[in-house]
Amino acid sequence: MLKKILIVEDHIGVAENLADLIDFMGYEPCAIASNYDDAIEKFLHHEPDLTILDINLKGSFNGVEVAEFIKKSSSKPFIFYSACQEEGLLKKAQATEPFAIITKLQGLDYLEATISGAIGAGSPTIELV
Repeated sequence: MLKKILIVEDHIGVAENLADLIDFMGYEPCAIASNYDDAIEKFLHHEPDLTILDINLKGSFNGVEVAEFIKKSSSKPFIFYSACQEEGLLKKAQATEPFAIITKLQGLDYLEATISGAIGAGSPTIELV
């Protein structure tokens, strides 16, 4: 059975690229969510093995709040993959204890290696670049 990955990203082009990468890696991109409510509903429905989160989402709630929900309701890992550079928000993201925080500037190759590590569930590595 393929490992399932939920993508929480409000830019559809980025989300589709991530889904293609996940599929290419041999995992199942089980769903794409673009806001907090959609993310929570899809997380509960699909029970993903990993969630990839953008920090900034459209709407009242952001990816940090999605991560807080995941942390409280499961032991599944999550990764922030974001262009966010706001120091306060990055510190809040780091406080959720993600497997990693990756900037979109680092590119998909770095994300690919991190996904493999998270699915294999080694120890967390947090990088702010």
